[in-house]
Amino acid sequence: MKKIMYLTSVSLIFFSCKSEKPVEDDKLNKEIEVVNDSLSDDVQKNLQKPEVTNEPIVKDTIPTHVFKSGETLWYLCRTYYGNRHYSSILSIYNEIENVNDIKNGTILKVPSMHNLLKDPKLKLDPIIRVEIEKVLEAREKFMKHEKTLGESRKNVEGRAPIKLSQNTKVDLQSAIDLIDESISTLAEVKSDSINAPIKMIGQLKSLSANLTNLSKGNHDGPYQYDLDMVHQRLVHAIRNAITWAQNNYQ
Repeated sequence: MKKIMYLTSVSLIFFSCKSEKPVEDDKLNKEIEVVNDSLSDDVQKNLQKPEVTNEPIVKDTIPTHVFKSGETLWYLCRTYYGNRHYSSILSIYNEIENVNDIKNGTILKVPSMHNLLKDPKLKLDPIIRVEIEKVLEAREKFMKHEKTLGESRKNVEGRAPIKLSQNTKVDLQSAIDLIDESISTLAEVKSDSINAPIKMIGQLKSLSANLTNLSKGNHDGPYQYDLDMVHQRLVHAIRNAITWAQNNYQ
């Protein structure tokens, strides 16, 4: 009899625990929801951000833009890349033969500049692609201060040097170092297996000189042509790399 009572008690405890588990799970889920609701929108967005990797881009994830009548590639590139000069790279990437004859409704691919240059169809040599990544990093450092560099010259007389903040000086010097490092690497391998494009190196040298001038506080007055030239020379360097790759790896 004692044995039967013991088994009955154990069975009751087992089924009691089993029946209460969903209630505990529901309680835990509600607590998690409360915690999530208490987080700021910015924190929740950061928690949801995908992990950044260096893997090649997946075609289906490339952002697109539906071209509308009245738009231009210059306008789109100012919007997506911060300067109109990147239109020449975007046109190559989208295989546009005539930039003045883009049909209404044309779907354009507009990935980040980093992802655009990773696309295998551009046929960039791995070494050149690595060096372009450094150039794009230099571009980002420059663009952090581009607006300030433009506005601060309005407060000086004529072309008197601008007084730069320490952060601006550090970032511009870092950008110069990245460009110079790429020049040195490409110059060393240009006679080796990949024979890097000489025109690309030439544009990078001009870009380095341009950034060096800006890092000293020098400028061309209110016209900001010198700031625009940073993007122009950078784009020329990348275009030279793409054209060279396509001519050599068809």
